[in-house]
Amino acid sequence: MSQSDLSRATHTSNMADHRPGPAAVLAPPEFPWAESVMSTRSLSYMSVADAATERTAAPISRTPSDAYMFPAMRRTSTIATQADSDGLYILPESSNEIPGKLFAIADIHISYKSNRAAFESLEPRPEDGLILAGDVGETIEQLTTVFALATQHFKTVFWVPGNHELYSSKSAKEAEMHLRGEAKYMACIMAAKQFGVITPEDDFTTWTYATPDGKTAEALICPIFTLYDYSFRPKNVSREVALAWAAEEGIVATDENLLHPDPYPTRDEWCARLVSQSKTKLQAAQSQCLPLVIINHWPLREDTIYIPRVPRFSIWCGTKKTKHWHTRFNAKVVVTGHLHVRRTDWIDGVRFEEVSLGYPKQWQSAKDAGNDINSMMREILPGPETPEAGKEPNTEFLNVNFKPEYTRPIAPKRSESERSASSKKSESRRGESKRSEIKRSESDRSESKRSESKKSEPKPDEPKKG
Repeated sequence: MSQSDLSRATHTSNMADHRPGPAAVLAPPEFPWAESVMSTRSLSYMSVADAATERTAAPISRTPSDAYMFPAMRRTSTIATQADSDGLYILPESSNEIPGKLFAIADIHISYKSNRAAFESLEPRPEDGLILAGDVGETIEQLTTVFALATQHFKTVFWVPGNHELYSSKSAKEAEMHLRGEAKYMACIMAAKQFGVITPEDDFTTWTYATPDGKTAEALICPIFTLYDYSFRPKNVSREVALAWAAEEGIVATDENLLHPDPYPTRDEWCARLVSQSKTKLQAAQSQCLPLVIINHWPLREDTIYIPRVPRFSIWCGTKKTKHWHTRFNAKVVVTGHLHVRRTDWIDGVRFEEVSLGYPKQWQSAKDAGNDINSMMREILPGPETPEAGKEPNTEFLNVNFKPEYTRPIAPKRSESERSASSKKSESRRGESKRSEIKRSESDRSESKRSESKKSEPKPDEPKKG
């Protein structure tokens, strides 16, 4: 059996069982672009071995530079070890230690100096875990800064990519500047591996935590990467005109210029591949019979999106293919970012947490109210107890002193017949108002004429005084 076949067979078996017990045997990446991204053969990627059978797209046309080197890998990682004498990569058995709480934050955007300064004020939580749900930065240098700080302060760190990490940024170093699509993503994965950060390319992790009543419970922490396919749009807007539809209100995402889908022809096709891979992995995770904590940068459901200032930005916010994943895969919590509107939803007994920090101006009111990066992190586990069915709280917007248009109640969605009836009523009211206005105008003109007529009539002669 070849090394490649051994890797596939072992990986398939490992995914079927999907327990963190016996060490997993992985082969080095088998793609030209991945090989050139890796500056060392001492790193392992749980999904890259699987990619040999899952990914069929041709290598990207522009190969990333071998000159882009990373600092020496930190050997505190529990995720990857050096290759053995046969060139295989071994993942060690997971620790049985019980971790503390699990927190989450997203969209910290440390390219802004004030956000970076805020993140540098992290308080140590050596027994807890931290989820970074995307958009921590745009360059590998920014990612390594965040990973270094996070792993110094937290016992375990999880990360999923956002759209900003995938940018081919002109502010990056020369070699990184030319990384596109999957090549940029894999460079980010490699940066995470230096610090033992758990990514969508690793096995899911079992997290043991203490419940409010003092008991212990387990959940499976599932970082995934899905991207978007422009499907969060009205039914009467086709994919072909989706960008033009958004542009009608002056909305054009930076992604259209900086987020490249290579080696896939379109972002839609890259999204389809990512969704398929994530679904396969989540299906395998069900064999553990544990509730899942699904982590993704983009929302899984369209009805959790509320961005009133730029509503048509929704087309860059996810895919309808993930709408039912929270029930299909027995999720306990779904953690996302991207919207810069912090909120908590309860849907079908599942807690949805949008945990983004946002650009400096977007969380300034929270800062003015005395909050910092530590208080802005959301507790995912244990978190609040799941409410009884039918007693779930309404959507809670969590930005402190946020601007009114983000906190007003969300209007319920109406059917086509309701919208049509409402439109007819509005038209009827406008017609009635116009008729009333015409009547008032005619009445005013008649009154004016009568008044003018009275003024023009000659006054009767007054009687002479005798």
